[in-house]
Parts: sequence; C-alpha cells; structure tokens
Amino acid sequence: MVSATKPLVTWTCRDTIQECREACGGHGYLKASGLGDLRNNFDASVTYEGDNNVLIQQTSNWLLRQWNKVREGEGVASPYNTVDFLSNAADILKKKFTGRDLQDVTNHSFILNSYQWLICWLLQETHRRLCISQERGEDKFTARNNAQVFRARTLSLAYAENNALVYFWRRCVSQSLDSTIQSVLVKLHVLYGLWCLEKHLTLFYQGGYATDSSLADLVKEGILQMCSQLKPEAVAVADSLAPPDFVLNSVIGKSDGKLYDNLQAHFFHNSGAMQRPPWWNEIVPKPLSKL
Repeated sequence: MVSATKPLVTWTCRDTIQECREACGGHGYLKASGLGDLRNNFDASVTYEGDNNVLIQQTSNWLLRQWNKVREGEGVASPYNTVDFLSNAADILKKKFTGRDLQDVTNHSFILNSYQWLICWLLQETHRRLCISQERGEDKFTARNNAQVFRARTLSLAYAENNALVYFWRRCVSQSLDSTIQSVLVKLHVLYGLWCLEKHLTLFYQGGYATDSSLADLVKEGILQMCSQLKPEAVAVADSLAPPDFVLNSVIGKSDGKLYDNLQAHFFHNSGAMQRPPWWNEIVPKPLSKL
C-alpha cells in the first residue's frame, strides 16, 4: 500500500502546485507568492525516500503475485483486504457499464465497481503481455520493463487510487461524523473518484467495459456537476486544510483574502523596494563615443 500511495500522493502534489501557479497567472512567479519555494522544496520528494517509478514496480510485482494465486485457485494474501475482490475477478470482468444518467455515476457504488473492473483487467492484460514477451524469447528483465510502461504502471496507480477512495469513503459514512460535514465529504469523494476515472476512460473502452459514448459523457458531466455543487463550499474546505498565514508565508495566499492590498503593501514596504538595486550600474547602456 505504501509503495503505491507514495508515488500517487507526491505526483499529485507536484501537479497541484504547478496548477496553482498557473491559476495565479504572473503573480504565481513572484518570490513573495511562495509557490516557487514550495515547488523547489517539494519536487525532490518524487525521487527521495524511494524513487516513485521503483516503488510502483514493487506494487505491480506484488499485485501480479496475487493474480497468479487467483489463477491457480489459491487464496489472496491481502492483510488489509485491499485486493480481496480479486477472488471474484471472473465475474467482475464480465460486467458492463449500463448507466444512462448522472445518478448512475455520481455515487460510491459506481466508482468502486469501476475500479475493481479496471484493476482486474489491468492485471489480466499485464500478465498476458508478460506471457507474450516470454514467448518471443525476451529475458525476464526486458519483459518486465516493457510491461511496466503501459500496463503495470497504470495498474499500480489505479490500485492506489482505489485504496484512497475506499478509506475515504469509510470516513464519509462514519457514524461519528456530523451530517453537514458528511455531505461535503461525499461530494469530494465522488469528485475525486470521477476525476481519477476520467484519466482511465480509454482503458474502459479498450477492455470492453463500455461501448458507446455514455460512460465518457456521464463521467465528464458528473465532474462538472460536482464542481458546481462544491463551489459554495470551496473556501470553507480550503480553510479547513490551510496552515496559518505565517506558515504558508505567501503574500497572495493570506486568509484575509485581500490579495491586491497585500501585494501593494509588500511592494511598497519591502526593504529596498524604492531604491536602486546594487547592480543597477551593470545594466545601464554605455554607448561608445564616435570621436
């Protein structure tokens, strides 16, 4: 689980920081925005404490071992029950998408069933790809590397996404959770699930889970619907996760929301803001005399 989750989390955070920078336009490039420092400090996390591409290979190796046990009629060795559904892989792979309206995709059952099908299909395809490579005479190392590129890598990430959704859902339905908070968390759960599934749409069509355009259309419409429903809650959700201003250390990310006032104050009151920089003379044009 950790070998799959660390790459998913760090790659997602890396991309999120970049999207936040783009959303802020030119202001995102300012030193005072803090986004540059955040990106510089975080980028290394995709390779330290275990390189992400190595970790997801470990995950896919373990998943393939579980798949082989299923094919041989043995039990699945999953201490946290994260792949117990593989025991029903034959029935899961027979399922087809039959939804026709938004209610059919904006729910936990659809997301769970879709991910179980996707993981089973990717395991089947990865195993098939390895067998073909071995029949061609490729050595085990080469065969494994080639299978990792388009199959096993996606398999590991899908497994991590499914785990995140399953554990988050357990929190959503907790009896100790306030009903007002629960409704927001359920929407976040559905939004994240649909957003992740949208990245895998080609695989659902490739594997025959869906045949017409309804799956793609409904998933995309569902994402837009969830965004619209969560829009009034966006500030509250962000505030619930945001660190204090002095920790965030960003002139454009302060909790008071006074973006331009804070920018102006920073520009006007920053030390040396109204003075020439010490290197000003180096960029002054020095035309040569024609005499």
